[in-house]
Amino acid sequence: MSQLWTSPGNTAALYSGPIYAEGKLFATSIDQFLRARDPFLGTTIWSRYLGDGSGIPFYTGWPAVANGVVYVIYYTLSGGNLYALDANTGDTIWSIAGFDFNARIPLAYADGMVFGEARDGRVFALNATTGVVVWTYQTNGLFPWGGVTVAAGTVWASALDPSGTSNGWVFSLDEMTGALRWSYALDGWGGSAPLFAQGNIYVGSFNQATFPATGTLWALNAFSGTPVWSTPGFGGFWFDTPAYDGTNLYMGSVSGAFSGVDATTGNVLWQTSTSGVIFSSVGLANGYVFGTSTDGGFYVLDAATGAIVDTHFLSGAGSASSVAIGKGYVWMDDASGTVYAYGAPGAGVMAAIEVAPGTASVSVGLAALFEAKATDVYGNPSPGGPYSWSSADGLGTTVPLSANGDQVLYVSGVVTGTDSLHVAAGALSADATVTITPGAFDHVDVSPGVANIVAGTTMSFNADAKDRFGNTIPGATFVWNVTGAIGTIDASGLLTASTQVGIGFVTATMGLKTGTAIVAIVPGALASVALQPATVSLEAGSNLALHAEGFDRYGNEISGLRFGWATTIGSIEPIETGSPAAVLAAGYLAGSGNLTISSGGIPLVVRVVVTPGPLDRIQVVMVVGSNRFEGPVDIPAGTQRTFVAETTDRFGNVIANVPLTWSVTGGSGTITSNGAFTASTTVGAGSVIAMYATGMTGRQEVTIVPATPATVDIGLTSTSLAVDSNSVIVATVLDAYRNANPDGVVTWTTTGTGTILSLTPDGRSILYHAPITTTPASVQVTATIGAISRAISLTIIAGPPVGISIDSPATTMAIGGTLAFGVVVTDQFGNAVTGATIAWQATAGSINQQGVFRAPSEAGLVVITASTAGRQSFVVIEVTSGALDQFSRQATSATSLALILVTVIAIAAGVFLFVRYREARRELRDMRKGGGGGTGGEP
Repeated sequence: MSQLWTSPGNTAALYSGPIYAEGKLFATSIDQFLRARDPFLGTTIWSRYLGDGSGIPFYTGWPAVANGVVYVIYYTLSGGNLYALDANTGDTIWSIAGFDFNARIPLAYADGMVFGEARDGRVFALNATTGVVVWTYQTNGLFPWGGVTVAAGTVWASALDPSGTSNGWVFSLDEMTGALRWSYALDGWGGSAPLFAQGNIYVGSFNQATFPATGTLWALNAFSGTPVWSTPGFGGFWFDTPAYDGTNLYMGSVSGAFSGVDATTGNVLWQTSTSGVIFSSVGLANGYVFGTSTDGGFYVLDAATGAIVDTHFLSGAGSASSVAIGKGYVWMDDASGTVYAYGAPGAGVMAAIEVAPGTASVSVGLAALFEAKATDVYGNPSPGGPYSWSSADGLGTTVPLSANGDQVLYVSGVVTGTDSLHVAAGALSADATVTITPGAFDHVDVSPGVANIVAGTTMSFNADAKDRFGNTIPGATFVWNVTGAIGTIDASGLLTASTQVGIGFVTATMGLKTGTAIVAIVPGALASVALQPATVSLEAGSNLALHAEGFDRYGNEISGLRFGWATTIGSIEPIETGSPAAVLAAGYLAGSGNLTISSGGIPLVVRVVVTPGPLDRIQVVMVVGSNRFEGPVDIPAGTQRTFVAETTDRFGNVIANVPLTWSVTGGSGTITSNGAFTASTTVGAGSVIAMYATGMTGRQEVTIVPATPATVDIGLTSTSLAVDSNSVIVATVLDAYRNANPDGVVTWTTTGTGTILSLTPDGRSILYHAPITTTPASVQVTATIGAISRAISLTIIAGPPVGISIDSPATTMAIGGTLAFGVVVTDQFGNAVTGATIAWQATAGSINQQGVFRAPSEAGLVVITASTAGRQSFVVIEVTSGALDQFSRQATSATSLALILVTVIAIAAGVFLFVRYREARRELRDMRKGGGGGTGGEP
C-alpha cells in the first residue's frame, strides 16, 4: 500500500482511531478538537473545539456517525459531555452532561438510540434525536471499559474492577429497557466491546496479575451467557474488538502479536508478532488484516496465513490506533495525533476525470466557470492534470484559469444551441454540456399571424420573446388580450371563439413590447343532441313518447336532422325512420338500461329506469345466513330467526322499501318491525305475517319444535326392585324450556349387575332385569344423549321368602328358664329377607313374637315353631329338671311314646331346615365372592 497523505500533528491521540462515515473522515484528539476531513485529500472540512480552554488534555474516543449526526464524548475539568453534532457543519444539535462519561470508549448507535458507558459504572442509552436518557444500568461499581455492542435487541458490554481485586464481567442488557438478561465473570479484566457473530459474543480478558500479562479469548452464547469456548495464552486484550470474516476471528493483543482464531472452536490458526504492543482493533478487508503497533508500524497481513505482506513505519511516537477502511483506503493515527491515509494499488492515482458542473447554461456573449476533477479506481478524488479544454461544437471559446488547467472559463458566442465542452488529461477525457441561451429581450412575435376559427371552438396562439439576434427567449410570459367581439383568451394564449362571426385581433404583450395577429370567426356545426323528457322513467308494462333535438355548441337548435334510436331495455320505435319522435315500450322487467340517440355521429346516452308496478304480492321467507327457506319451517323453541318480506308487482319485479307491519299467530313467538323473530319457548304452530297498509299480506307457516336437549328425566315405578325381577324405565329428553325433544338416541349404562334391554329404537324405553343377588345393594343406571346424562340409583332387595330356619342358641334348658331364638328368612336365591313378620309357637311353655321362649314348669320335650309366608321351621328343646334317666323312665307310657314320636319328627324336620339354612347361607356367601355356589363346606 502507498501513503497518500498525512495531516499535521495534533496533541496525541490514544486508544482510538479515525472513523470513515457518510463521505467524511472524523478524528478526535486530546487537544479537545473533533475534525472532519476529506478522506481522500486530507483537507479539513470543519473542526470543532469541544474543550474548556484549560489546556489540559483528556482522553478521547471514537465518535459514532448515523443519519448525518456525529455523536462524540469530550471530557473537561467539569466532567464529560456528550455532543450530537451536524456531520456536515459541526454545529451542535444537542448536548448532555450529568454522566461521568467515559470519553475514551466508542459510542454505538442503533434503533434511534445512542449507547455508551460512564466512569461511575453505568451503561446508558440516550434518545438519538433529543439526548433524553432512555435507560441506565449500573454495573455495581465496575468500570465499563471498552464500549458496547448492540445487535438483535441486545446490548453487550464488558467492565473491569478499577481496583484490580476482582475479575471483569460481561453484561447482556435488553436494548429497549436496559434490563439485565445475564452476566458472566471473566478470568481477568474485561476487554473491549464484544463482537457479535454466529449467535455468540467474542470478548477478550486482560490479566495484569501475571508477568508478562496474559489474556483469554472467550466465546459466550450471546443470549444465555453460557461459555462456548475459551482460549488462553494471549498477551491480554486492551481496546481491541476482534474482526470477523464469516469464519475466523482476527485480533491483536498486548503481547504485540496479531492472531487468527477459528470462530467455531477457538483454535489459534496463526500468530504474528511485532516489536511493540497492540492496543486497538484491527481492520479486515479483501482477505487482509490491517493493524497498528506501538513500535510505530502499520501492518498488512494475509488473513489466511498471518504472513506480513506489507508494513509501513508511521512515527517514533508509536500507534495505538484502530484503523478505518473504505473505498481502497486505510486510515489510522499515531500517538502524536497525526492522521495517515494509505491506499491500495490504484488508490489516489488518477483513473478518470469529470467536469463540474456537468451541465451549465450560458447566455449569448457571457461566460461560465468549469472545473476538471480526477478520481482514482475506487471513485475517490485524486490529484490530476495537466488539462486541455476545447469547444466541440464551436459555440464558444475557453480561457484557462490555473496552471494545470483544472479550471477554465467558457465564453459563449451569439448563437443559441448546445455545445460540448471537452477536457483531456493524458489518455483520459470528459465532457460537459453547455446550453447557450438567448440574450436580452427585444421584441414579440405572435403565431399564427392570421387565423380563421370556427365559432365556439378554440385555438392556441403562441408568442415568442426574441433577443436582438432573433434567438427565442424561453420561459417568457405574456399578457394576452383580444379586441373586437371574437371571444376570450386565457393566460396561455388559448382563444375561445365567440358564438358570433366577426373580425378582431389577438395581442401578446411582454413589458413594453406587443405582438398582434388578425382573427376571423366563422359558423360552427352540430355539437350536441338532447332528449325530451330529459329524464326517462316509466313503470313496467307502460309506454312513453320521446322527442329528440340537435344543437350546435351554443345551444341553437338545428332542424332537419335525422336520428337513430336504440335501447338496451324495453323497445323503441320511431314514428318513421330517422324521425326525432319515438315511443319507448318498457316491457315487463324492472331495471335500468341505456337509450342511445345519435345524429351526425354525435350520440346521446340517456339512462332509462323501468320501475316496478303497483304492489301485487308479498312473500315471507325465513333467512338463515345466506340460505332462504320458503314454505313451512321448523324453528327450535327460544331461538331467533330473521324473516324477510319480498314485495313484487304483478310481473314479479321486486319493489323495495315497502312499509310492512309484522305479526305472528298461534303464540309462536314475537317479531320486531325489521323481521327479527324470537321463537316461543313452548312448542306449537303459527304463522309469521307481513301486512301492507291496504290489507295485503304474506305469511309463512312456522312450527315451534323442541330446542336442543338440555336435560334428561327418568321415570320408573319404584326405585326398589326385587332380585330377578324386571322394571320398565323411561327416559324423557327435554330442552331448556322443558319441551320433550324426540330427536336422537339415548344410551344406557349401569354401574352394577343386571341387564338392560332397549324396548324402543331411540333407546328411550328400556327393560331393566335385576340381578339374583342383593350385593351390591344399590345399582346406578345412567341415560345419556350427546353431552347430557342423568343417573338414578336402584335398590336391589330380596325376593319373596322361600326358606326359613330357626337359629337356636341351645337344645336343652332348665324348667322355667328363658331362651331367645333367632330366625333366618331367605328368598329362592338365598338372599336374606329383611322385615319379614314371624309367627312363633311352642308346644309347651310360652314364646312371644320376638322369639323369647319361657320353659314350662315340667320337664319334657318342647317343639318351637317359626312361620312366615306359609313357610315353617321347627326346633326341639329338652326341658330338664334332673338327670337324663328320669326322662327315660317317664317316657314309658303310651302318651310319652306319642310325644317322643312327635318330637323325633320335629327334630328331623328341624335338622332338615337347619341343613337347608346352612346351604342357603353358603350359596349366598359364594355368590358374594363370585364363586357361583361351590361345594365347599360351611366354616
